Amino acid sequence: MAADYPDYSDGRATGRKGTAVNGKERKMRTTYVLAAALVLSLIVSVSGQAGVVGGVHDFTDDVGSANESTWNTTGEACRVCHDPHDQGAAAYGDLGILWDHEVTTQAFQMYNESAPAGYVAFIDNAMDAEPTGVSLFCLGCHDGSVGVDEFNGGGAGTELIQTAYGAANQIGAGGSLLNTHPIGVTYDPAVDTALNPDTTAFGGKTIADFLDAGKVQCGTCHDPHDGTGFSYLLREAVDLAESAGSTPSDLCLACHNK
Repeated sequence: MAADYPDYSDGRATGRKGTAVNGKERKMRTTYVLAAALVLSLIVSVSGQAGVVGGVHDFTDDVGSANESTWNTTGEACRVCHDPHDQGAAAYGDLGILWDHEVTTQAFQMYNESAPAGYVAFIDNAMDAEPTGVSLFCLGCHDGSVGVDEFNGGGAGTELIQTAYGAANQIGAGGSLLNTHPIGVTYDPAVDTALNPDTTAFGGKTIADFLDAGKVQCGTCHDPHDGTGFSYLLREAVDLAESAGSTPSDLCLACHNK
């Protein structure tokens, strides 16, 4: 059987099986192709918004932008937090995940700590007395006591997050986490029955996949590498506009059985 290729033997543009295509039809087909290409480019551009490069944690030198980071002389997006050979261990200790940024040494008041008399504690599971795990890394910039530019063994930094990037980005100012969602708290629905099972779908995986040694940490709700494209680096949407018309507060309701 002959291959079903267009027949160009008469010198005209043709469709399938040698059917001649006039100029008007050819123009319409060209329009459809261009429209399809435009739609595809829009899909790619939207999905391409997620990721560390170009995100809020991309501290490459973008002079004049909201993320201007002239202090990052490495010119690398990842190096501010990570070192591929963990050379930062000499300066910052063996923290894991190839960590290359200074961590905070500030003492913290955790959620519900030193609560007034008669205050009802809503935490049934055990909670660490100080920040631990991944949360300790996040607070190394976000508590405002360590410079964002304090990495790669470069000594004391000068770029504090509250002055360089705005007070709204500071979490744990003065060591207070009293009014911040609990971190370092064990996630165990058997103890707290108001929690959904850790097998519940969340962030494209399950809740258990984003716990740190079985505990809720900053990285449970937030993706520092901005892999989702949701606001505030969240792993799930929090409003209808971002949840594609499903339910508001997807992030909260994934864990909390309300």
